[in-house]
Amino acid sequence: TELIGNRADQDGGGLWVAGALSYQGGLVRDNIAGRNGGGVVVGFEPFATTPVPGGCDCADVRFEGNTAQTGSGGGMYLTQTSSLSRMAFLDNQAGRDGGALNQALIHLTIENPIVIADSLFSRNRAGVRPESYGIGGAMAIGKHLTLLRSRLEENQASSGGAVAIRDILTWMEIRESRLAGNVATEY
Repeated sequence: TELIGNRADQDGGGLWVAGALSYQGGLVRDNIAGRNGGGVVVGFEPFATTPVPGGCDCADVRFEGNTAQTGSGGGMYLTQTSSLSRMAFLDNQAGRDGGALNQALIHLTIENPIVIADSLFSRNRAGVRPESYGIGGAMAIGKHLTLLRSRLEENQASSGGAVAIRDILTWMEIRESRLAGNVATEY
């Protein structure tokens, strides 16, 4: 399935899903969101007072050249537990946080980690607006991250050139991965 050249004034340039998403094999390219999730938004319901059921189970999807103009998650914006494998995030950008991927703090608990395996994040940028400060060139994560056999290369942000995790009560596990050539311009 391909999502190419779409535009949304607010969230989810290519696709916006309030609940769960299973996306196996595809291309998400050159989509633009005025706010969050240049390519795809999953599990985000701005008026929900309780957790929105769902999450993202994605494999073999390429996110390339997507833009979240004033918000976060140039390629993808998530709020729930997610499993991403064999993904490629290339040349995505966000006006604020998570050049390629942003996992918001909404409704996250220790039971809601994000697991990323066998994936590539390259040349993504966060904080691209001149007056903006952005964290996590490749990804800005709300709480817990497990990163396995993945490469994060040449990403850029104000802080956390490759990865930024927002919550102080958190953990991050990185195994058999390469983080190289990432740049934090501020801290």
